Amino acid sequence: MALSCSDPVALREPTPLEQAEFRWVAQSLHSYTYEARTSCFCGGPIMRWCLVEVDRDTITRVTEVESGDTVHSSELRYFDTVDERFELIHSFMEADWVDELLVEYDSIYGYPTEIKLVSKPVVTDLDAVYYARNLRRVR
Repeated sequence: MALSCSDPVALREPTPLEQAEFRWVAQSLHSYTYEARTSCFCGGPIMRWCLVEVDRDTITRVTEVESGDTVHSSELRYFDTVDERFELIHSFMEADWVDELLVEYDSIYGYPTEIKLVSKPVVTDLDAVYYARNLRRVR
């Protein structure tokens, strides 16, 4: 079945996620820094504000904002690029264990500034809030 311009499905407004992803892609940012922190039951440097350095879509270094300490390379896997944060949102939207997902986006760049994840009551210790702020273009 083809959609026409008069079809309400074809005319629907983009979702906030779609709008944010469009803004992010339009920036064409592949090298940037941003500050990230995660509130969860996990511990470690991800629970403190860290400056995440991304070069050509790859995290190259993470530094704790308050102390200036560099996060060990073995712990870089706990941090995400902005594109990976969007992938997280999509995976959370499809996960059957997620009870609630609330996301806020930066009005200029479109990157997710807060991702609040609440798991269903039968799942323990998976609730988390992912924060991001102060994104800056590097090149």
